[in-house]
Amino acid sequence: MKTILKLLTLALIIPAATSSALAQDSNIMSITQTEAWDDNSNVTAIAQAGEGSFGSIFVEGEGNVAQITQGNPDNAMELVRRSSASIEQHGEGNTAAIGQYGTGLQAELVQTGSDHEGLILQHGEGNMASLYQSGGLQTAMIVQNGTGNTATITQR
Repeated sequence: MKTILKLLTLALIIPAATSSALAQDSNIMSITQTEAWDDNSNVTAIAQAGEGSFGSIFVEGEGNVAQITQGNPDNAMELVRRSSASIEQHGEGNTAAIGQYGTGLQAELVQTGSDHEGLILQHGEGNMASLYQSGGLQTAMIVQNGTGNTATITQR
């Protein structure tokens, strides 16, 4: 599963990082990282294409990976509008990714502990997804397509 999440994370960021041809208005990004004391650095990135969206990553610990991609700048049909995504990680060795394409999407991914893997992918309009992981070695994925879907996973 870890290999699958790493590949999906790369698939999310590469399209968003390779083009800046489309207009992007009123997007907000915030990244906070603390406590990377040695070679176990944290890796974080936010890429947004569209308008009126918010992305936030907070990482506390070591060896964590967090990625948010909202919209695809290479495809006007996959822009994101008025959406929000947040990742919060406390611990070590956690991997989290959120990919959103559409309008009015909300995603929250919270990891506390070590060695969790979490992924949220949403396409459509008005979808909401929440993923909460605590303890250690939890793996979960939420994939939603369409309109007005809601999903919540809690792992302890």
